[in-house]
Order: sequence, then structure tokens, then C-alpha cells
Amino acid sequence: QAGGVQENAVKRMKEKTRCLWKHATERHGIVADASHKMLPWCVRYAGQLVTRTVVGPDGMTPWRRVTGRRQLPKRLVPWGEKVLFVEGGGKAKAGLNPMWQEAIFIGTVDGSEEYIVSTAHGCQKTSNVKRVNVEDGRDPVLFE
Repeated sequence: QAGGVQENAVKRMKEKTRCLWKHATERHGIVADASHKMLPWCVRYAGQLVTRTVVGPDGMTPWRRVTGRRQLPKRLVPWGEKVLFVEGGGKAKAGLNPMWQEAIFIGTVDGSEEYIVSTAHGCQKTSNVKRVNVEDGRDPVLFE
């Protein structure tokens, strides 16, 4: 069976992407097609999840084989979920502006312990995110 391993990997990625995408679009109450700007971020995060959670026959995940680290660097957040983050990379600065801003979680940065969030002004990296209540987590405008 030539290409079986690769075909299984592609199948797993497609399944994970579909699952994340369906969950996020249902959460925000939108109907989105394949041209949506968030879809590439969904595919990227699906790949991160697969490499960090699927255990191979040797008992290790691909992430552990490459980095030597057993655990994930930070707690995972559901993809596409509305979160609160600290602007400026996650370091709180005193001032008049509110410290926590609203954003949509779209991924993590490989090689560091930072999150990537999407705001109304673009994507940003931050080291701190807070999950919001389920009732407050729906924001179709911010997801668009």
C-alpha cells in the first residue's frame, strides 16, 4: 500500500480542520465558505494539534520527536474562540487604556510560548489570554 501513511496524515488533517471550522462557525453563528480569511489559520492550528497530540507506534508525538519536549508549552485554547488578551505581547503596562482587549484565538507560535490572536486591527502575538464565558464567546463581527 504505497502512500498509506501520507494518505492517513492528509485524512487526519482534513478531519481536524473540518471539526475546528464547524465548531467555530457554529459558535459564532455564521455561514462561511472556503474563501474566508480565517480558514488558513484553522488549517495551521489543525496541524499544530495533530503534531502535538497524535501518538505514533514509538509512543511519541511528532512534536516530542522533533523538540524532545514531552508536554505542550501552554494550555490549549479552542480554535476560533473569543478571548481576552493583553496588548503589547502580553506584558501589562499601566495606563488609561483597558488592559484586556477582545480577540479571536487562532493559534500558537512554534518555538515560543506565545498565542496568536486576531483583532479588528489584524493579528498579534501575546503571552497571556483569558477565556471568556460561553455566553460572551459569540462574536460574529470579530470572527469576520
